[in-house]
Amino acid sequence: MSSFADGNVQLVLCAQSECNPIYLSLRITEFLHNYRQKLVDLDEEKLANTIKSVSMSLQEQLKTITHESARMWVAISSGEYDFEEISKRIECLKVIGKQDIIELWDTFINPDTASKYTRTDVHVWPTSARQPSVEELEKYPASVLALQRLVSDGTNCAIDLEDLDAF
Repeated sequence: MSSFADGNVQLVLCAQSECNPIYLSLRITEFLHNYRQKLVDLDEEKLANTIKSVSMSLQEQLKTITHESARMWVAISSGEYDFEEISKRIECLKVIGKQDIIELWDTFINPDTASKYTRTDVHVWPTSARQPSVEELEKYPASVLALQRLVSDGTNCAIDLEDLDAF
């Protein structure tokens, strides 16, 4: 997650796959819908170990002056001038709990519950792939377009969008 001086927060998910971008977007949507249950089922001991590990990595001394100056420039260029951000993060980690993480997920990330949830997908298609036309994008749901690409890519069998949509 990244925060900005204007109060906005963003979570960036980057996924690269040989699957077509429409299918990948559907899989990301499915992930976002289902991940909350993973948080609910998360073992308290595993969470404590993860928090401890993150805290220890934040406390590590930077190995070069280049790394130190890069950290300082991030604080300066963000406009926040918060040179103690690492110490503040470590203090937050000391008090964070499972319920806090679930609340954060529900408030900012979960598309079903986050009131200000917005999403931008950037699809990059290989030049060898046939992209859906504007008419196809308007006429068929993403699931049908993704399924057609999966079937045709996996079997070298041409399948008509009309047939899939009727199914």
